[in-house]
Amino acid sequence: MADSIYSDLRDERREIRLLFLNAGHPQDAIVATLMVTSLNWAHEYWTPEYETLSYVWGDPLTTRAISLNDQPYHITENLEAALRSLRHAGRARILWIDALCINQNDPREREHQITLMRDIFEGCASCVVWLGDEDEETERIFDPLYWMQDNLHVHRWPCFDGEIGRQVSEDDLTHGWWYRTWTFQEFILPKNHEIRCGRFEIPFDLLVRSQQNFTRHGNSCCMFASNSLMVIARQTKALLGNVVLPLYETRQYLERNDDLDFLATLEDNCHRIATRDHDKVYGLIGLAPLAVRDSITPNYSLDIAAVYAQPVVERLRSHASLRPLVALRNQDKELQLPSWVPDWSSNPMGGIPPWLRRSRYDLFSACGSQLLHPRIYDHRVLHVRGIKCESLKSLGQIMETFQEGLADPVSNRLLVLRDNYEMAMSENTDQDPSAENFQQTAFWRTMLFDCVRSNMSQLLNDVGFNLYRAQFAITTSGGLTMAPLNTQVGDEIYILAGGNMPFVLRPSTIKFSPPGSSDPPQPCHTLVGECYLDQFMDGEYSDRLREDSVDIFII
Repeated sequence: MADSIYSDLRDERREIRLLFLNAGHPQDAIVATLMVTSLNWAHEYWTPEYETLSYVWGDPLTTRAISLNDQPYHITENLEAALRSLRHAGRARILWIDALCINQNDPREREHQITLMRDIFEGCASCVVWLGDEDEETERIFDPLYWMQDNLHVHRWPCFDGEIGRQVSEDDLTHGWWYRTWTFQEFILPKNHEIRCGRFEIPFDLLVRSQQNFTRHGNSCCMFASNSLMVIARQTKALLGNVVLPLYETRQYLERNDDLDFLATLEDNCHRIATRDHDKVYGLIGLAPLAVRDSITPNYSLDIAAVYAQPVVERLRSHASLRPLVALRNQDKELQLPSWVPDWSSNPMGGIPPWLRRSRYDLFSACGSQLLHPRIYDHRVLHVRGIKCESLKSLGQIMETFQEGLADPVSNRLLVLRDNYEMAMSENTDQDPSAENFQQTAFWRTMLFDCVRSNMSQLLNDVGFNLYRAQFAITTSGGLTMAPLNTQVGDEIYILAGGNMPFVLRPSTIKFSPPGSSDPPQPCHTLVGECYLDQFMDGEYSDRLREDSVDIFII
């Protein structure tokens, strides 16, 4: 049936379809027609002003019928509810809706239309965000947003019938929309928005002002509110910070800059939900710079390892830097990704926040001026140049949130810190006080990643933060390092060309030789992650790297 509704689109003309949603009242049947137009605005096409719809598809097995091009067509319940609620009573409404404007039975068309998403959403008059149908609680749950917008202190928040009202919860506010991968770019790219939950419209400015006002209250005057209402306030604040702030900050950034850092965009949005793993990349490709969009052609038949590697490969080839390797390391083993390819579907909870990894990496220059000239073979083997400088002989304790019988995490932190300190000082066999002072200085420098703040409480917080997210270790020569949590004794530390920080690599039994090479296969390594290695962070090995570097194959 779908094939008789859809005619072929001409890719070279960048053709798309628009949906004309006929006028009607809520109880009327839904009737719509499709028309073909072009994003090239060619004179032979009529391209009317249109809106886009951003929504969650819902259960594909639970459908309802509409009339599309005079034929019955089944759509999900959530989309049917959106069309019923959004259509005008007296005139047609022109919309672009992926489920209807793209022939979902044609994989080639779906893949090509993804490459047009940026232009489709940038060119719309407005994007209608459909959160879902309303229920009996919808009006009440948004009251806290208005209280925050009005800049009220927490103790002045009104209550419902003398009792504490419900906070805005994830299920209430989001209806699944805010945490989907595709919806992020669908909201970022358009200039105007209409956010709807049934018949209720929620201004985005209301969400932004609520978040900003309560952040200010929560960090100052209302910080120590102790009643149960503060629990509601904090939960509401956290939700707004998680779902509203990223949208607002990304839009603000794009207003000041032409492009986003696509790898950072992928990493910052890896927690979002996608039905298919491929969409963790394809669902955000519209936010990538033109060079990246041109280098990545959506193809759902590709192995997921190749799809996840494509953004990294593009960056490695266009920038003389190994910064793309400083990304998500907690890979899903079922995906069978090469160790250097980030798992864009993983949630980095408990690890080093992506923004901190990136900013910390940029502080150093371990490779000096030795730039990267990588080669990638079949999206699985990364060929770089580097030099081995250390191996790991002993590991410190890993910081746990709590230990049995020890309720105070601060005490836990101090115990781990003491054990690591004693471990470091045991390496100093010289009785010279100056050597002892040097070792003490090296230890604290390592604990802090050589980033010192003047305030003592901040310094201790930084040490604790680092202990939760990295592991203290000592090398075979007595060097001090903060390495990834999954580091093992026997792992090796390399300075790699193009690497601002040293990298921990693990020897592998697999051997590799580049295609066409006459050299015998040599052992490969797997990437464990970047590390801080005291006295190796600022180009101390750059001369040796230039003169003695060897081929390294990372799988």
